[in-house]
Amino acid sequence: MVRLNMSSHPNRHLADLGFVDLFLQVDLADPQLPQKLRDILTNHIGDDSDVVLTPPGLAPLAVLTVTILHGITGSFPRIQTLVRGDGGFVPGPIWDLNQIRTDARMQRQGMIAL
Repeated sequence: MVRLNMSSHPNRHLADLGFVDLFLQVDLADPQLPQKLRDILTNHIGDDSDVVLTPPGLAPLAVLTVTILHGITGSFPRIQTLVRGDGGFVPGPIWDLNQIRTDARMQRQGMIAL
């Protein structure tokens, strides 16, 4: 089992349970962010398919929302990001979560695409 603390806060209780701190500073406007995150997570997870995650801030609500939308529609939604711009936050890249999922699956070790 892989346990990742991505809450951006060290927590001794999580550390005692075997969680590894994985704190990231990200640029949501970076078009390579999905690939970069996939590579980082792949390196931490390896072949283990049992992952426990402590996401940052209100991310648990976002994860729950995306999971419920997937259950209702049968696919992942596209995500409209908001990035810092002139006068506040402005629309950034739209992430196609279905395509990101497909790309991540194709990058698994030992995966043979026919």
